[in-house]
Amino acid sequence: MRKLSARQGILLFYLIDAVLLLVLVISFAPLSRKNSVRSEQTALLNPNRAGDVSSITISVPDESVATGRTTVTLQRHGTLWSGTSSLSEDSYRWPADAQSVANLFTAAQKITTVYTKADDVSAWKPLGIEDADAAVLSFWDERHSIVSQLFFGGSDALTRRIFFRTWTKTTAYEIDDSISSYLSADESFWADPFVYPQALTGADRAASESFLRRGLLLNIAPREGLPETNVLARDFGNGALARFRIYEKDGSYVVIPSFSAGPASGSAERSMLESLNYRYSISAWTYERWLSEETVSKVNDY
Repeated sequence: MRKLSARQGILLFYLIDAVLLLVLVISFAPLSRKNSVRSEQTALLNPNRAGDVSSITISVPDESVATGRTTVTLQRHGTLWSGTSSLSEDSYRWPADAQSVANLFTAAQKITTVYTKADDVSAWKPLGIEDADAAVLSFWDERHSIVSQLFFGGSDALTRRIFFRTWTKTTAYEIDDSISSYLSADESFWADPFVYPQALTGADRAASESFLRRGLLLNIAPREGLPETNVLARDFGNGALARFRIYEKDGSYVVIPSFSAGPASGSAERSMLESLNYRYSISAWTYERWLSEETVSKVNDY
């Protein structure tokens, strides 16, 4: 057998290396394709359908209630939004915080990167996106048909993404967890934070910040025949009127407001404002500050 020269040996060595490398590349290519992260650019709520939304529900697991879930429902009334909670069996209606609702719409319509986590239903339970385990964000139209419905589960602290699925597919996805801020069924989070709600005053957010803030919303009714500690009223100068029945309770106060809309309000807005029957707490400090306002009066009725 002819002996290879040094140069030929080196060339043969490199040739064998190249062949082995090619074999490895071919072997790992399918595995690489299988394990690659799939992603797409999309929105949780189609911006072209946002105008069709007439109500929103946020339903989250809650072991403290018999049903196992707490649900907040936000309802559109012309240009205004109101809310109810399953904790009061939707019997107490409150004005929704315009800024929070607007922020939710903005977040849901934002075109963002969505990553595919799994394609099989078997992944739902570990990811926390089964019906019973998920926080469910639903957008409904006037006929109560689904515009968009998302089931959110656990999150990845490393990537700061939350797992979710849609109502139409079995695929599990993950997305930036900034949407998590709105997966709350806390009615005090969604309700207008001011004692004079923006829906009544028509004031913008900056102007409203000068108003006193309410405390937590309450799902209680005063004992029958219990006299009010005080009744306050305010005329906002635009035809809108507010009346506040106030009851002292354990060192703080329970406030039950009622409103009359001004003439500039449309029929849907007027109907909503006059249907509000919520109640909330205020501290003794807030109560004293309220009494000192020059624009508020003590009345028996208006």
